[in-house]
This record gives sequence, structure tokens and C-alpha cells, in this order.
Amino acid sequence: SEAVLAYDGRDYTKALELLEGLLARKPGLPEFLELRALVFKLKGDRARATGAYEELLRAKAAARVPEAELAPYRFELGQLAFEGSQFGVALGHYEASIRAGFNPAASWFFLGMARLKLEDRMGAEDAFLEVLRSGTEELKPSARLYLGQLAYQRGQSGEGAENFLQAQALSRAQLTAAETTAETRKIAERILAASSAALEPLDRPNLFGNLELSSGYDSNVLSVPEGQTEINATG
Repeated sequence: SEAVLAYDGRDYTKALELLEGLLARKPGLPEFLELRALVFKLKGDRARATGAYEELLRAKAAARVPEAELAPYRFELGQLAFEGSQFGVALGHYEASIRAGFNPAASWFFLGMARLKLEDRMGAEDAFLEVLRSGTEELKPSARLYLGQLAYQRGQSGEGAENFLQAQALSRAQLTAAETTAETRKIAERILAASSAALEPLDRPNLFGNLELSSGYDSNVLSVPEGQTEINATG
């Protein structure tokens, strides 16, 4: 449709105008609601994106679809809540996403981040360990970095150092792999720098001030590849 073409061309204002017209003729059509929610998100309109995903949840729930079909919206709502510092709300959405088996590695990773924000360090460790058990290699250096910080805070310097060494090795492997995307490469560079600094003996007393234990997602230490955090609303 023209709305999809406008979206593909990143003309989000036009896409929204067209979508509103389409929804006026066909209210509640999930494909249009999904695209509208994604456009709001890409425009940085967190409040309207949240409302759009909540509308999708209500529409789908009313149709009694399986929970697995709701999980992508719950994950996106978790992301929006996290970005809005509503960490308790985000927890519930990530947990629902995990129960439904949707995007499990990223859901566990952000669940760990939300638990860190809420100062639940034991819960955060459990979540990051689940990331390591997953098959999503892109997130493992990030998880290792946080596990290293958490181990140091518990006074387990040997365990912390091992996690930092693993973060180094995994990020170096990503930097040398031909298939690594530009975005993942940038994240790997930051993780390699942070883990290397953490292993410098003179830097260890300042470790937590430098790496911002509880605010890595929205700091310059690391993030996650975009492909791990978005659903495809047009496909």
C-alpha cells in the first residue's frame, strides 16, 4: 500500500496520514495498527507508540488469539516502558514475552537490565546467565560484562575477572568476524574497551564508577543490536 511505501521511504508523517485514513475505513485492522505503532516508535513518540501497542493487545486479546501472538507487542511495550524509566512495568512485559518464547535472549537481557535498575542484582544475574544459555551470540559479550561487574560487587574478584576475560574474547571474535554488522561492531568495540579497562589492576577500585553498573543500556558503554529489539510490523 501507499502507507507501506511511505514507511519504507522513511516519510513517517505521510505514512501516519495514510494509515489514519485506512483505519478510518477499516478500524482495528491489525496490519495497519502494527505499522502505526512502529511509526510512532520510530518518530520517538513514546506515549502514542505505547497507546498503539496497547490498542493492539486489546484487539488481539478480544479475538482470543494465542499468547504467542501477543508476545511481540508485550516486548515492544517493555522496551517503551524501559526507555521511559518505568522499570516495574517493563519487567511484566519482558516476563510475558519470555513465557511466550518470543525473542528470549533479548527479553532476558532487558529483564536483567530492568532488574538492575530496580536494584535486584541477584535477579539480574539470573537473567544474564539465561542470555549466556541462549543461542544469540550478539548479546553474550554484554551479558558477560554485566556479570563481571556484579561478581566484583559481590566480592568475587576471580569470577569477575573470568567474565571480563570472556567479554574480551567474545567481543574480539565479533570484531574479526566477516559477518558482523556495523552496529554490532560498534557495540563490540565499546565492550572490549570496557572489559579491558576493568582488567587493569589500577582501574579496579574505580570499576563501578567507570562502567555505570545500573545504567549501561542508556550510557555509552553498550546497547544491543537493533535486530534483537524490533518486530517486523510490515512483514
